[in-house]
Amino acid sequence: MDMVAVCDIMLGPGVNNKMVAYNDYLYPYRKMKDELDSADLRVGNLECTVTDKYPIPTDSSTLIFVTKPEAVNGLTYAGFDLLTVANNHAADPGYAPLMDMMQNLRGKGIAVCGGGNNLTEARAPIVATAKGLRVGMLGYTLVPPNIGPFATDSSWGLAPVNLQTLPDDITAARAKADIVIPY
Repeated sequence: MDMVAVCDIMLGPGVNNKMVAYNDYLYPYRKMKDELDSADLRVGNLECTVTDKYPIPTDSSTLIFVTKPEAVNGLTYAGFDLLTVANNHAADPGYAPLMDMMQNLRGKGIAVCGGGNNLTEARAPIVATAKGLRVGMLGYTLVPPNIGPFATDSSWGLAPVNLQTLPDDITAARAKADIVIPY
């Protein structure tokens, strides 16, 4: 099985402005489409919020990265299978935008991890199958969220790295997958 793993997919002000100007939400992926298509599985870190539940910032120096839900079409065009939102920007606009994005991604067939209504959800593994192998992914961040919170047992947020619980998370994911990627 061949896998492509990318780092930060940041559809913030600069990229968002180009997608809007070109009226093309596939724009960020067009030149790398062949490379992405060459893999059996594509994973990445979605370092922004894709939603219409928060206004797109107009200040080009903002660190709140938001784009329209149409950007999910670009992610599906690129073929992403598994995405984590556990980073310091995905929860910046708050609870409703984060949950909206995760629901929209899942609705388009992209599995998403690293965030949730509570810590249990945020730490839950996601699984995709490629070439007969089940690949599980867990999403965590070491960097404190810029604005949005880390998840707790009773509140929404992103999954923090916890070296005490990580082995248990990997074991739980291993029960569902042949390969486990803590991302």
